[in-house]
Amino acid sequence: MLVKDSIKTVYAEAREAVNNNEMDKARDLFDTGLVIVAMARDEGMGDKELIEGVRIELWLERLWYGLENNNLLLEEGEFLI
Repeated sequence: MLVKDSIKTVYAEAREAVNNNEMDKARDLFDTGLVIVAMARDEGMGDKELIEGVRIELWLERLWYGLENNNLLLEEGEFLI
């Protein structure tokens, strides 16, 4: 998967989508951020290493809290189509 946007841009757009009550878009953007982190981890980066000047572990917290705090997590067996 090719991700063209920076994680900072994706995160900022996700927060903006939440503020604009565009929750499906916000969920997609938070998930995209998680994909960026997963790709970095797959390439061998550790939790303490930096993506755009921020530790990976902090990006994970920000992205997961964005999903959790805005009730964007899907329930088990729930799928978006």
